[in-house]
Amino acid sequence: MNQSHLKKLIAAVFISASVIACKKSNDSEQNVTAPGFSKALKAEVYQPKTTGTTVKAYYHGELVDLLEIENGKYLFANDIVLNPEDVSLAGKPSTEGAVDGKLWTNRKVYYKFATGISDTLKARWIRATAFWTVPGLDFEFILADANTPDYIELNENSDGSAFSNSIGRKGGAQIISVDTDSFPVGSIAHEIGHALGLHHEQRRPDRDLFINVNTTNSQYIPAPSAFGIGPFDYTSIMIYPSGGVMTRKDGTGWNMQRTQLSAGDRLSTNYKYNQGTHIQAGIYEIEPQHAAGKNLQVAANNSSVTIKTDDDGLNQRWQISHVRDGFYKLVPRNNTGKSLDVEGGSTAAGANVIVYTSGSGSNQLWQIVPAYTDGYFRLIPASARKISLDVQDTSAADNAAVKMGTLSLSQAQLWKFKKIN
Repeated sequence: MNQSHLKKLIAAVFISASVIACKKSNDSEQNVTAPGFSKALKAEVYQPKTTGTTVKAYYHGELVDLLEIENGKYLFANDIVLNPEDVSLAGKPSTEGAVDGKLWTNRKVYYKFATGISDTLKARWIRATAFWTVPGLDFEFILADANTPDYIELNENSDGSAFSNSIGRKGGAQIISVDTDSFPVGSIAHEIGHALGLHHEQRRPDRDLFINVNTTNSQYIPAPSAFGIGPFDYTSIMIYPSGGVMTRKDGTGWNMQRTQLSAGDRLSTNYKYNQGTHIQAGIYEIEPQHAAGKNLQVAANNSSVTIKTDDDGLNQRWQISHVRDGFYKLVPRNNTGKSLDVEGGSTAAGANVIVYTSGSGSNQLWQIVPAYTDGYFRLIPASARKISLDVQDTSAADNAAVKMGTLSLSQAQLWKFKKIN
């Protein structure tokens, strides 16, 4: 389809939307009032069947809990409906991708309208995509043609559902389906977030530091392949309302908003799509937040890793380079044949951190994740998503040991990267 035709389609959709808005003043997006939070909104969900047998299966290379629903399909996180070919049941060979959903190349997202969907839904889709095209995110949504290999197909349902069938780019056609009588523009933007690769905020692996989840429902289990980017975000377009299921640590709840992306949504999206450039390649000193003036270093035995007062030594400087998919190698400048390493590939809290002969193991690949304080990051190994580089006992003493610690709010797990010119 040429650009002039596309412009005419968009114009027609907006004209249709304005007419519909005049006729239907009780449209569900009108329930949202400043500052954007509303009890009237409901969380996105696949409605036809919400009960079934819980099964364990591999999705995007991670073992997860799924709800087996009708027609051999599986429900993941309440609004992701997976087909049998998308998963591999535990105990069977895993055939799905090893990463958490593919990204859309150059932030170009292709879409089609399913035959017969309403002008109302088309109008809302155009408005929902605008959430993601703002400066700083700069996604581009392009009407697919017959030669487009990967695209989102927008479907309409009348059973009270809003759902997707993939987190990230699936490959081939993937579905977003919405009931316009039940869900506003912002819910479509929420489902687009899934298609771009975002999980629900309440399923981030560090969520238990911030909220209580009072259910054993498998749909609320933390996503093993997700990362908690920045502070926990109660204003995210990707979070559910607390309802009777979740509370803050002080026992209070929260409503949800679907009027705009939060600052946390932007941070998470840009982190995911800038994984290879988030930390520029180069030489760095790495300082723990709780011990200003100290640096991560290779100890005198040329194996252990500790912290010590900055002395400009090569053993306190680290060559950082991106390897793949947002994972980095950290190589000490005093021994360039070794890399920062979780000893023995351990996935347990308390594991030793050493430098060891460089290899291809996931215990030498590190995710550098924006933390709860601006300018500070977590270091999380690819081999284990729920442990983080940690100064033992939050010690600020010279030669304090560096270990792996269970995710916590401790400043001893937050690190500043100071680039050496």
